[in-house]
Amino acid sequence: MFTFSTQVALGEAESERDNLLVIREKFEAEQRKSADLDEREQLLLKDIEDTKAKHAFAQAEFEAERNELNDLVTKSKQLLQVSHLFNISRIVFNSWFLGENRRICPAKERLRSSYD
Repeated sequence: MFTFSTQVALGEAESERDNLLVIREKFEAEQRKSADLDEREQLLLKDIEDTKAKHAFAQAEFEAERNELNDLVTKSKQLLQVSHLFNISRIVFNSWFLGENRRICPAKERLRSSYD
């Protein structure tokens, strides 16, 4: 029925077909891997964008808190300056008041003794 050369050619064709099927299976497996990797890459890119957005939000919150603390420090410094000026004014007033009392007390004593 088939000659020897035909059988050899048929064997070679079957072998070639088998090789091509193996190559095709490998190619399809690589395509699936590639699709999986592409999907993972897209998920990672989304995660990166989410992380960037969270970072930007956290950075804005941090800046707002820093500004609030800087404002608090500035107001505290101003309050300390006012307190210091008040203490100086109180010392000056007390010193003046004591001086006036020392000056007035002898005059009061003289007036009292003149009425007695």
